[in-house]
Amino acid sequence: METAAIIDPEATRRTIGRPRRGEGRLGKKKISELVAQGIKSPAEIAEKTGVTPQAASQQLSQYIKDVTALDDYKKNRADILADTQRRVLSAMSDSDIKKASGKDKALMYGIFYDKERLERGESTSNMAGIIKVLRVADSVDQVP
Repeated sequence: METAAIIDPEATRRTIGRPRRGEGRLGKKKISELVAQGIKSPAEIAEKTGVTPQAASQQLSQYIKDVTALDDYKKNRADILADTQRRVLSAMSDSDIKKASGKDKALMYGIFYDKERLERGESTSNMAGIIKVLRVADSVDQVP
């Protein structure tokens, strides 16, 4: 084997220990691409990527956990955000609000105002300006 390695360094392949940089590594992006192509078994992933079946299985398992967690988050995002909002507002004291800069207070007011209107099913955009533009456009279309 040593003679072959001297003649052709590529003839010997490292099979023990950690893989060389970039060799036999399997990241989330690669797993995602393979799963999107319908390759979902650790053996197939190992064959396509040059990692061990065990490494492929571990990476695939982690990928599935991540995707499941993301799906759970998306399904419950409104409740998660509402709870986070509650905790942030509960932690904010009158003293904190008084210490905030004018810019921060104006920003908080605008965000809270928009979110309140959104929660009540009210418009969060300036409809008066849009209606005015539509009326002008409509009157232009009706000119002979």
